Amino acid sequence: MRNNIVFGSFGWDATDITTWTSNFATEFRLAYEVTHKEILSQQPVWWPPQVCSFKINCDASFQLWSRKAGVGFIIRDHMGLVVVAKASPVIGCFSVELLEAQACLEGLQLVLDVGISGVVLESDATGIIKLFSNQIVPRTEMGAIMKDCLALTNLL
Repeated sequence: MRNNIVFGSFGWDATDITTWTSNFATEFRLAYEVTHKEILSQQPVWWPPQVCSFKINCDASFQLWSRKAGVGFIIRDHMGLVVVAKASPVIGCFSVELLEAQACLEGLQLVLDVGISGVVLESDATGIIKLFSNQIVPRTEMGAIMKDCLALTNLL
């Protein structure tokens, strides 16, 4: 717009620029706004494990812009009471799949350390859970984590 004015073309007046900017900002907000209804519809429902068992819910978080990552898990009994929960940062990992697998591994390690048996592992990373269920160990960095997880499940 500045070049058009400097080199003799007509530009927008202040009202046009203000209107365009306001419309652009409104459209941008609407495009990235998550409504309360959307948030509620995406919330998973937690189902308790069988009586005298425990459930480990694992998850990972990764923020590309800040390059921060972390894993966490919570272990609950059949009544939904929290037995233990943990969250920790992970340095140098920029793969969500590896982070999800790492969260599962740390959850299983703590279960073993505490001496809990009768455990159900749950994660929103369906690919990771599928690998666990099928006992598939890929020949990648993921495979090393999967191998450790499967070894821990054999000890439970």
